[in-house]
Amino acid sequence: MDIQFITNTIVKNKPNAVISKNIDITTASSYRGDMEGLLVKKLNIPYNQVNYNIALNGFNSSSDYNGETNILLFDSGTVTNYINV
Repeated sequence: MDIQFITNTIVKNKPNAVISKNIDITTASSYRGDMEGLLVKKLNIPYNQVNYNIALNGFNSSSDYNGETNILLFDSGTVTNYINV
């Protein structure tokens, strides 16, 4: 299934599955251009959920991350339910 389609479906059907996360400015700056690194290394997001969280934040790829200090994350269990269907 398409990542953007699943992302939009989760947001539409489970809006409470979206969590706002504040990232300190030093961390955000150090991961500029590497949202995958931020998600996996710093926030311990499972690798199979990275692209959904990147899409949730309106980016097409990890390198689009510009050091935002406020990002959105999916509740891990919700994403797992949608991608394991």
